[in-house]
Amino acid sequence: MISLPLMKRDWKDTWKLTWGVTVFLGIYTAVMIGLYDVIKGMEIQTVPQSFASYLCMALGIHMGVLSDLNQFLMDMVYGFLFLLLPMIFEIVAARRMMIKLVRNGMMTWILSTPNDRGKIGGTQALFLILSVAIQTVVTTVTGVLCMSLLSPQEIDIFGYVMMNTGAFMLHFLISGICFLISSSVNGNKSYYRLTALILGLFFLLHLIGNLGGFFEYAKFGTIFSLYQPQKILDGENRAYLFMMILFISGILFYWGGVQRFKKKNL
Repeated sequence: MISLPLMKRDWKDTWKLTWGVTVFLGIYTAVMIGLYDVIKGMEIQTVPQSFASYLCMALGIHMGVLSDLNQFLMDMVYGFLFLLLPMIFEIVAARRMMIKLVRNGMMTWILSTPNDRGKIGGTQALFLILSVAIQTVVTTVTGVLCMSLLSPQEIDIFGYVMMNTGAFMLHFLISGICFLISSSVNGNKSYYRLTALILGLFFLLHLIGNLGGFFEYAKFGTIFSLYQPQKILDGENRAYLFMMILFISGILFYWGGVQRFKKKNL
C-alpha cells in the first residue's frame, strides 16, 4: 500500500530535478551517438603517460580505433557521467523526501493522517525507485531512437538495453543506500557527511582503479565494480550475476530504510 497524495507531493517537489537530470542524460546520449557517426573509424589517442592519458583512463575512456557504437557509449556515457550524475540526484532526492519533511514539520503532519510509518516509508522508497527508473528508461529510449536514425548499421539493441539495465541496478543500490541513510538521521550535515564518505569514497576508488596496474585493485572493494558494462556487452554470465547482486542488495537497503523509519525518533 502507498499514499498517492504523498507521491503527488513528492513529484511536485522533485519534478524539476528529475527531469533536469533526465533531459541532460538524454541529450548527452544523443550527442554522443551523433558524434560517433561523424568520427567512427578514426583513432583516438593521447600522448602516452601524459596527464590527458591518465585522466581518460580514470574516467573509463579507452584509446584506440572507434569501431563499435556500444563500446564508444560505454566509454563516453557509462564510464563516468551515467555513474556520477544520477548518484548526485539520488543523494539530493533522498534528502528531500525524508530529512526535509522531518525538519520542516511536514512529516509530523503526514503521520497525523490515517497512514502508518510503513506506508509512508514505502511510498517514499517507491517514488525514489520510480525516479531512477524514469531516468534510465528515457535515456534508453532516446539512445535506441538515435541509433535507429543515425547509425542503423551499428545498432545492437540488446547489448545497449542490457548495459542500461545494469546501470539501473547499480543506481537502484546507490539510491537504496541514500534512502537508508536519510531514514536513519535527522540532520542535513549528518546525511551529507555519511553519503559523501561512503559513496564519495567508493567513486574515488573506482576512478583510481581505472588507472590499471597496481591501482586496479582499488576498485574491487566498491559497489561500482559490480557494474561491468564490458562484460555485459560480451555476454558473460558473471556480469548478469553481478546485476542480480546489485538488485538484491538494493532491495535489502530499501527494506532496511523503511524499517529504520518505523523506529525513527522524529
